Amino acid sequence: MNKRNKFIVLCLLICAVSTASCSSNNIISTSNDLLELYNSSSPLPISTVAQPDVTEPEVSIPDDYYPKVIEDEKYYKIVEVDNFQYHYYIYDSDKNAAKEEGTNGREPSISMINDSIVFFYIQFGTGPLTGYSYFYDVKNNVFSDKFGCTYDATAELLIYYSDQKIIVRNIFDKTKYYKEISEFKNISKNQHLPSSIRSACFNEAGNKVIIEYLTDDDFTTTTITVDLYQ
Repeated sequence: MNKRNKFIVLCLLICAVSTASCSSNNIISTSNDLLELYNSSSPLPISTVAQPDVTEPEVSIPDDYYPKVIEDEKYYKIVEVDNFQYHYYIYDSDKNAAKEEGTNGREPSISMINDSIVFFYIQFGTGPLTGYSYFYDVKNNVFSDKFGCTYDATAELLIYYSDQKIIVRNIFDKTKYYKEISEFKNISKNQHLPSSIRSACFNEAGNKVIIEYLTDDDFTTTTITVDLYQ
């Protein structure tokens, strides 16, 4: 049976099955006859067109690939010890390790606020509340507390979120400076505060905080400026 005849047989088969409102005995008999005719026919030839090779190339990692140094600076170092496994070091002024830890899955971010304040940050998921940060004062060999959702920092102060408030405080000693900002007019009712905050940063002089956040249900951006010493 050629291809055209086979196509006709298939069409008849489909029509026979789809007309179930007709006499059931005739339909079943006709369908069985058509199935026998179709099954007894010779199969269609299999295409001999060459198929593209979609085999993924093997990626081989050299035996000496790990450990891999990601960053190596005066006061810190980040090393990838295995696939997505990192080890980091924070050094004191004598290049001794003041702190060393390992992380899985996420590469930590380490930078310098100035020439002697180290800033560490790592995020474990998505969203502003899935990470934490801390600071290290090299000159005084002092670590800060850990802070969640840090927005900005100077050599003395930082801005971070906690308990539905934006907090500005001294990095290492909150008795020297501490201020809470909790009044946000017309903030979007459908947004948790950390999701509404678009940015929070110090001005160039470092005596004011500029906060942009979403207001109302149409997510309009509102900007407020808070004087830290008034």
